[in-house]
Amino acid sequence: MQIEEFHQKIGELMLSCQRIENDIKYMYAGMHIGDLAENIEKIKNLNLGDVLALLQELDNEDNNPYLSEEHYNSLNEIRRMRNYWTHKGYTDFIYEKDALSSKSYQKQCQRLLDNNNYLAQLSNIIEKVRLQMLRDYNRID
Repeated sequence: MQIEEFHQKIGELMLSCQRIENDIKYMYAGMHIGDLAENIEKIKNLNLGDVLALLQELDNEDNNPYLSEEHYNSLNEIRRMRNYWTHKGYTDFIYEKDALSSKSYQKQCQRLLDNNNYLAQLSNIIEKVRLQMLRDYNRID
């Protein structure tokens, strides 16, 4: 993989993370009593972990959750993934001699592709759940 594609894939990974985080916030705001926009405003600056905890509690109140325990575990995992790519995605290879032809770079490329595929799939699942949830709560048509 050329470095330009690596940069692009990092951007795609961050996009998936941001989509998921935003969907989680909308899911919580949509389930919570009150005005959707006001609910979003109240949580817009909370981090993903805090909003996930709030959503999981609210989602499980009726013992018929939209998201499974496995989904919540996966959503918690993206925080680790996002932090890894934000802080270590480049430093795990960039200081090596001939960095772009190193085994470390090749390993990072594969890890990036795997993480991107995982997050893209998770993002699509969460988006579908968000839309269904918002319909069920009469927040959208």
